[in-house]
Amino acid sequence: MVARLIGYLRPMARWGRTLSGACVAALLLVSCGDDDEEASGGETPAEAPEAPAEEAPRGPLLEESGTLAADDASDARGRYDRFFVDVEANDRVIVELRSDAFDPILEVTPPSAGALVNDDYQGDLHRSQLEVISAAAGQMKIEVRAYGDQGNGAYRLVARRVTGSEGDSTPHLTVGQSVEGAIEETDHALSNGQRFDSYVIRTDAAARIAARGATDGAGPPTTTLVGPDGLTLQANRGVYEAPTAGTYRLQVMGAVGARYRVEVRAAEADQAPLLARAHHQFNELVDRLMGRGGAPSTAQGSGRSGGTAQTGGATGAGSNPSPDAPAPRPLPVRIGDRLNGSLGANDARLPSGEFYDVYELTVAAADEGAVAIEMESSAVDCFLRVDGPGGEHWENDDHAGTLNSRVEVPLTQPGTYRIVTTSYRQGETGSYELKVLTQRDTVATGAPAADAPGREVSGELVDGDRRLRSGEWMDEYDFEWPAGTRVRLEARSDAFDTYLIVRPPNGAPQRDNDDMTPGQGTNAGMDLQVAEAGRYRVIVTSYQPGETGRYTLAVRGSDVEPTIPPASDGAPPSGGTAPTPTPSPTPTPTPTPAPPNATSRTETGNLAQGDRTLQSGEFVDTFPMTFTANRAVQLRLESSDFDTYLIVRSPSGDQTDNDDLTPGASLNSGLDIPVAEPGTYQVMVTSYRPGETGRYTLTVTEGDSVVGPPPSGGGGGTPASGGGRVWGLFAGITDYPGSTNDLPECANDARKLAEAIRNQGNMPSDQEFLLTDAQATTANIRTAMQTIGSRIRPDDVFVFFYSGHGGQTDSSQDRRELDSRDEYLFVYDGQLMDDELGQLFDGIQARVALVAIDACFAGGFAKDVITRPGRVGMFSSEEDVTSAVAGRFQAGGYLSHFLRVGIQGEADNDPQNSILTVGELTHYTWRQFGQHASDVRMSMGYQHLVVDRGAVHTTEVLWAVRR
Repeated sequence: MVARLIGYLRPMARWGRTLSGACVAALLLVSCGDDDEEASGGETPAEAPEAPAEEAPRGPLLEESGTLAADDASDARGRYDRFFVDVEANDRVIVELRSDAFDPILEVTPPSAGALVNDDYQGDLHRSQLEVISAAAGQMKIEVRAYGDQGNGAYRLVARRVTGSEGDSTPHLTVGQSVEGAIEETDHALSNGQRFDSYVIRTDAAARIAARGATDGAGPPTTTLVGPDGLTLQANRGVYEAPTAGTYRLQVMGAVGARYRVEVRAAEADQAPLLARAHHQFNELVDRLMGRGGAPSTAQGSGRSGGTAQTGGATGAGSNPSPDAPAPRPLPVRIGDRLNGSLGANDARLPSGEFYDVYELTVAAADEGAVAIEMESSAVDCFLRVDGPGGEHWENDDHAGTLNSRVEVPLTQPGTYRIVTTSYRQGETGSYELKVLTQRDTVATGAPAADAPGREVSGELVDGDRRLRSGEWMDEYDFEWPAGTRVRLEARSDAFDTYLIVRPPNGAPQRDNDDMTPGQGTNAGMDLQVAEAGRYRVIVTSYQPGETGRYTLAVRGSDVEPTIPPASDGAPPSGGTAPTPTPSPTPTPTPTPAPPNATSRTETGNLAQGDRTLQSGEFVDTFPMTFTANRAVQLRLESSDFDTYLIVRSPSGDQTDNDDLTPGASLNSGLDIPVAEPGTYQVMVTSYRPGETGRYTLTVTEGDSVVGPPPSGGGGGTPASGGGRVWGLFAGITDYPGSTNDLPECANDARKLAEAIRNQGNMPSDQEFLLTDAQATTANIRTAMQTIGSRIRPDDVFVFFYSGHGGQTDSSQDRRELDSRDEYLFVYDGQLMDDELGQLFDGIQARVALVAIDACFAGGFAKDVITRPGRVGMFSSEEDVTSAVAGRFQAGGYLSHFLRVGIQGEADNDPQNSILTVGELTHYTWRQFGQHASDVRMSMGYQHLVVDRGAVHTTEVLWAVRR
């Protein structure tokens, strides 16, 4: 029997585990947030400090009987009711949502943390529940939503604190405590029948967690520990190194009667690694900066307002700099500074390969306050390290659900605090902003006082306002601020979750903010120190697309009245100037026939001395052209006088080039735009080499696009003529028959992906084949494939998706199977072999056939399916590696989750033009795997996404993205 490895992690909404055995594993209840598991029972804490007296019982924090109705507030995810409750630091809170009228979804955002989401608690379609630990005091946001966006009706919501004596809460341990326990019949059962106990371990600093089986009993149990970041830690002889403060989840699994002991003690500073994967290696750098074992640090130099930190001697990736090499020169910073820096190829590297810059903050006297040191970047995944004068250190990777970093450093000792700015992974480069802010009050040092001069502007986001490219309505204001001005901006609203964007006048990276005080409200705000005089563009928008309502924009520290720019053509604002195009080799597109129902026009011209030139020296003629939105455009450039080169820049700034349309046949150029976005294109006629001149002919043809308009009457009709249609077969199995291990969320994977494509308006109901649980049989899949094959057209798109168990046989006769193993989908009634799936695909004649398989050994299907032009495959793991359940994202698998999110619009970013291409979708999914699933260790190796595009070009269009 083949079973998929199972790990069930409750997810962080914004946007694992390692168990042994041949694709059969335990159900692991863990979290990447501050929510906790159910009670396991059977443990008796021992050797723990005497428990404090129980506090008097308190009533619920929130007890609400409400109704989710059609006129409730809504956003891109649907209707919702929102509540706020006050919590204290270290409060443990259980939030429970029940409804008999709809399938409820619960979303909870603790203070200073990301959102946590639960649907179907313990498989109950009418109940959602989360247990969270609040890391800070403040307001906890609770949202009630419905699965599928259409649910409505009555619900019951209760939020209550958990006291230490409650039996339905997971046992908690802290440093200095230990527990001895045994696996009992009454403990929770895994899907394979094994029993387990669970513990939550809270640490304020690095710690050691020892979890060992006793010598007597029914054999030693196995353990798994998951850190605050949701990643599984590795044990060394039963001892885990917990590298940072936070909440850890321990699971002890074994046969009934197995005994164990768990101890939590403080880590030895010289032995605990900085990260569970022993990543950033700071020790040598710190020693050199402190003058130990190397050149002493120098701190001469003036203050810094921008630019890149200059460091002494960059080393190669992964190399170890010599201890005798000069220490990098730190740059001084002061409290209140906001500096622009950059990690570049000329910077020094840590021995572990990351580029870094160094700053020094000098404190003259001990202070009872603290500073918040923040590193923000849209180019790199930030990592921040601060070392104090007394040898202590602080570090942070991701702060508040973002890729930015933030540490709060108490200034309890005078001396020098050394700040190292670097990246999470080696080799990352790009600009960043470093901020050193005091935390004495809510207004940062250097920000204007509350009574400083200023203005308030009242406005309203309404349907019909200009939009950002990501779909949110926006209002825009211009301010002229002199250099040195300190400005505080606040966008306040009771109607929607505000979001602020500021674009400087010099093309520098934009600044933005969602929640000014995370966890304590949804108003946006930021403090600016104007480094360059000029016009600053301030944009008020919302966190989610579609949100509307009135707002107030408060500007303090400046008495300049804003000017509201005139309405434009609706295109989103853009900062900076576009780069001058230069010819560069790009993949040559395959020539295609003119689109159907085409009309053509011709431009003739002459490249000659005196024309404008590119930076690389070639003469260039530029034709601004406006094409009909959502039409296909074909451009052909011909000349008998010179080697032509064609450049096209879209309204959104995407640039595409071509030299020879048919290499080896002619020197003429051409480009195809499958779907035109609205706006003005820049079509540039130039030559392959500088100095070439002569006459040319440019032919422009417009016709029907491969992407048609949405179906008439919403999403259930037949698409209008002129464009390909989308067909889909979505299979997912959660409830397997008999003794086969069930899989959480796999049936929902199929439902949600079908819904994501359907909601784009591209797939009418009669072109959607959804097979879940007992419906997902070999016969039904065969019938669906045959039906689609008989009705699909050559310009249509076909999507095949499967989420469930996968397996292998050991007796393949297929010569393509170099490992002598065939793969199969373990569907509800048996095995669907890879050879048969390939044969079923031979009956599908489509422009693009996308196959996505989220199952163990999925990569083995590529050689059987990706065998014809027009097919592209995405597989959750390589053919000899099992696949994990993506519990942290509340999905049956990582591919299922990332694919769905990408299709919903997140993948449309290269360019962001409401058109989804094969390259955008495969790259987005591959990148999400790298960020969130790179450390998923299976018993057979690490899980990696497999992408096989066959003969499908990255620019091949899938469909329109209609958010």
